[in-house]
Amino acid sequence: MAAFLGALAGGCSSTEGRCEDVCEWGDNCLGDPDRNCESNCEADYDDASDSCQDAFDELADCLSDNDLSCNDACDGDFAKFATDCIGQFR
Repeated sequence: MAAFLGALAGGCSSTEGRCEDVCEWGDNCLGDPDRNCESNCEADYDDASDSCQDAFDELADCLSDNDLSCNDACDGDFAKFATDCIGQFR
């Protein structure tokens, strides 16, 4: 789960940009860096369901809108992502 969280941030409209942000957020806020976070994130995103992709996009955009802050501003988006993406992200 931590590796996936490392892949969550966004603000960029591309999957690549969102994965970069999510990975940076995960490294900074979760303290469990994953060397392959960005490439894993992009591959997982491509294989994820539509609802999971939507939840990931919303979470990544929220993280970006909050400057990748480690506060709880995106807890609701994270909860939706966790629910909609169970087993779809590493």
